[in-house]
Amino acid sequence: MFAKTGCGVTVTCLTWDQVTPGSNPGAPTIYWVRSLFTMSKKFKKNKEDFVCEHCGAEVVGDGYTNHCPTCLWSKHVDVNPGDREATCQGMMKPALVEVEKQEYILTNVCEKCGHKKRNKISTRDNFDEVVKIARIVASRGK
Repeated sequence: MFAKTGCGVTVTCLTWDQVTPGSNPGAPTIYWVRSLFTMSKKFKKNKEDFVCEHCGAEVVGDGYTNHCPTCLWSKHVDVNPGDREATCQGMMKPALVEVEKQEYILTNVCEKCGHKKRNKISTRDNFDEVVKIARIVASRGK
């Protein structure tokens, strides 16, 4: 369940087909969460600064930064976190926000190939955008 006191948003019982229709019809998101959210042994820390290709914000990387903290968009550059070996290079739209173990988890979906990537929301991230995504997803579920 997604809940944030004072922001007026509560989202419950989200499924992948509400976010990306047909990708996994009827499967509760939580099953995907349990099977895919672990830190890879192949993780490579890359401290890189970048200019967001979606909103133009200048982002100072910390070695774990993989999306723009202003608009939450990302770019499909990794096969394994930090390796920069993906050939797709598509833009990854913020598509879903969940709460797991009292942390907000953002899922970005590549607009070019459909690849999904989950990441923890950082304290640097624009929480208004997090709430906006949750509202959009909730409105699709009605």
